[in-house]
Amino acid sequence: MKTCIKCGSNEFYERGDCAPCARANAKQWRLDNKERAAEAYKKWAAKNKERISETYKRWREKNMEEANKHNRAYRAKYPERARAASDNWKKANPEAAAAIKENRRCRIMGQGGTFTKDDVFKLRETQGDKCAVCRKDISAKRHIDHIMPIALGGSNNPDNLQLLCPPCNHRKAAKHPEVFMREVAEALC
Repeated sequence: MKTCIKCGSNEFYERGDCAPCARANAKQWRLDNKERAAEAYKKWAAKNKERISETYKRWREKNMEEANKHNRAYRAKYPERARAASDNWKKANPEAAAAIKENRRCRIMGQGGTFTKDDVFKLRETQGDKCAVCRKDISAKRHIDHIMPIALGGSNNPDNLQLLCPPCNHRKAAKHPEVFMREVAEALC
């Protein structure tokens, strides 16, 4: 077995370099050449966004407490940046943002069940991007509605969800579904 004469390690890369020594040399080079290292990292990061994202995701799953602590500190130090990033993400991911908001609200109220953005996409597909009540197009703007309202003991499971246009959802509010549909039927007569 090979042993490094500098550090005594027997961990080597395929090309023959001692791994701990190579890491130490690279670290020292980055310290001595900060601008070049930053520029090199920028180029590498631009080409490897997905790899970086996956690495961070795996690290976050393993270190949830530390990641949350870091995020809280960042939001406290840079509230405007954090708010802007959050707002941009919500605009880019409306279904995921709505799912997170509703899941949190139901958790606070002590109701069971959760749903994801994929459940919302399935509802959109099932309903054909039409309001479940008036059948208007909801591809641009829609509300996630609990068929049996949370306030009346309904769950937050996907089978208790429907997509409504904003006017129908505001009219329905927390009414029992039978009461609301009777009102809709009376309005049509």
